Amino acid sequence: MNQPNILILMTDQQRFDALSCANNPDIKTPNLDALAASGVHFTQAVTPTPICVAARLSFITGIGEV
Repeated sequence: MNQPNILILMTDQQRFDALSCANNPDIKTPNLDALAASGVHFTQAVTPTPICVAARLSFITGIGEV
């Protein structure tokens, strides 16, 4: 059975619309746009906490509101 290749990019202190693939006309992100075009671009994701480190820890452990 073939295992899927999964790449998860998590940036620090980036707004949801700070990508040209998110229709931002002022920011050019061609490499991230290419990844989004060939993969998945979540447009309605939420975070359990606005603090970056806590949000990443929640993602890694599956525990909300750490």
